Amino acid sequence: MTNERRTDRNVSYRIATMSSLHQLLQRLSECNSELLEALNLDSLYNYVCLCRLLKTAIRHCSKIQYIRLGGPPPVLPTHICCFIARRLGLALEQVEALWTALQSDIWDPRAEEPAQWEDPRILDEINKVYNISTRMLYPPMDRCINPLCRQQSFLRHKDDPRTIVLFGLAQGCQDALSVHLYCHCCNTNYHHNFSMHAGVRTYYGGLPEYVQVGEHQFVQRRVLELFTAQTVLSWTSSTNAARIFHSALSHTEETFDQVPRFALTTEQVIDGFILNALLKDYAQRLQSLRIPHTGDQKDRFTQAMQARNIRVRHSGQPEWAHYCDRCTSKYQDSHGDWKIVTAVVIDRITIGHPCCGVRHCTNPLFNTKDRFCPGHSHFEFICSVEGCSMPTEEGWRTCSANSHRSMEEDYIQMGKAAFQLKARLQRAQVSRPNDVEEVQPEDDEFQANGCQDKPDSGIKRLRALFGRRRTHNEQIFVHPCGIIVARETFYGSETTPQVLAMPEHVFPTRESEPSMAIYDMACQLYKHSAAQGKDLHLRMALPVDPFHHKSKHKQTDIECQLHCNPAKFSELFRDGSWVFNTSIAEQTNVWLGGYHSMLREMTADQYNFFLDELIMQKNDMTKVKLDSDGQLPSYIPGLRFFVPDM
Repeated sequence: MTNERRTDRNVSYRIATMSSLHQLLQRLSECNSELLEALNLDSLYNYVCLCRLLKTAIRHCSKIQYIRLGGPPPVLPTHICCFIARRLGLALEQVEALWTALQSDIWDPRAEEPAQWEDPRILDEINKVYNISTRMLYPPMDRCINPLCRQQSFLRHKDDPRTIVLFGLAQGCQDALSVHLYCHCCNTNYHHNFSMHAGVRTYYGGLPEYVQVGEHQFVQRRVLELFTAQTVLSWTSSTNAARIFHSALSHTEETFDQVPRFALTTEQVIDGFILNALLKDYAQRLQSLRIPHTGDQKDRFTQAMQARNIRVRHSGQPEWAHYCDRCTSKYQDSHGDWKIVTAVVIDRITIGHPCCGVRHCTNPLFNTKDRFCPGHSHFEFICSVEGCSMPTEEGWRTCSANSHRSMEEDYIQMGKAAFQLKARLQRAQVSRPNDVEEVQPEDDEFQANGCQDKPDSGIKRLRALFGRRRTHNEQIFVHPCGIIVARETFYGSETTPQVLAMPEHVFPTRESEPSMAIYDMACQLYKHSAAQGKDLHLRMALPVDPFHHKSKHKQTDIECQLHCNPAKFSELFRDGSWVFNTSIAEQTNVWLGGYHSMLREMTADQYNFFLDELIMQKNDMTKVKLDSDGQLPSYIPGLRFFVPDM
């Protein structure tokens, strides 16, 4: 309360400085003395505060000729005058007289908005009767900004204000009013965040304070940034982010049964995460986001996500040209010359999204529950056992062959057994998050007899895919300092040619290439590059990381020992210890692995967008930490991140 009083005194002082006290007293003295007898300092202060909070509503509800002049209207709109009178307990004559005396000071643009003079958290009868509130979200413009509009005239109210809910960081859940304005010349409808014309939403430039995440829900951008930070730093799911908000930040005693509109949903948190990321992306490039206004909410951001995914795929992460003292090192070569060595660490992590059941097919699924993409949908009617091309029988995913039918029956029984074990786990009251979607056994490849190891006899066992296939893994490139340079989704398997192609794509110029790429299977990269007549093994050193070289590589492998033994590279050592943190990729995998349950049911577009955004946020935090540690993060000269329009 002390801070609030101090703020109020500061505001009162600012009011006084607009006009001198003598001028204010002179104006007030010109009013009817009987009207002023019932007024006190609190009434005067509350009047000024309330009118300043209603400036936008006053301007848009006044006559056009007053709006054109740009100053305060000579009289208040009738319904606003009545609202102020009832809210402050004043007579209409007092409200009108005070407006005549104080309008120039209230309208002065130098005056800062006062400390929030709050309406009730749940709008009351006074708000509803006059459709006015101190919490009103208007479009940020007075005139039409459609470049194709012939007149670009002043905007007017399209219909009555709509009741909405604001989810704020300090204020919690509150009712508010949203106003749409309309251009009668070009039929453009203006909302708080965007304009709508011909079925397309065009978001205004910059970053708004409140972001619309539902038909009647607006979330403060600071709250969305909090949700993003929780996701990056503590693997908080969208469901739990909504729960945390309601538990700690809603500031309301009403339950959701009493006020259902105060419930922030998981879908709204997800949409807020996506929209906030898109708005920042477009603001950075000084462009306006455009999305469909019609259609399902779940599909509204798909095209925008696809466009950004393509840009990141072509241009890489913003930190792709990063360097700092922690991922570069100076050393003296055999001739005594000083040189610089830079490094990137390559690794894989087994996370992914549902994909087409045809191995290595990269076409997206129509629905994440489908087993095949539209181009391979005919495989739904072909036996699921690998190598069998016979048609399935009705009600089964295998043909009539006894061995194939037996496999499917075993698979069904395995699913029932898994369900029973899960029920036992729940009866044992084992603690687990209840927002994680249940892992269905149908997502697994199935092998006859349940043994994944190759039999000693060398006889090939039958394999089948009764459920959905998932992408094989994410391949990541990480600097030893922790900056994630790139990632790539591998379908079907992790192959040496795929890994070998990544540096060519990630580092398109010689200047951007690191001196060495540390990888647990670097010897395979070396051999394949040499065998295919490529020169990657000549341009870039390919050492195996120390742990895997010691435990996973044979000493009899001459090429591995000769070309990829980390002990061969003196620049990797200083004072008997390793210069670089070669386990950084595995540490990064631990972080990425925390999102497994969130990612597993996403579409390919959502999956790529979500991962890219997480990596960008993580890199930003890492860069701040590197800077505070004195590691001097910067970019290779002339290679700053640039995203072309696609």
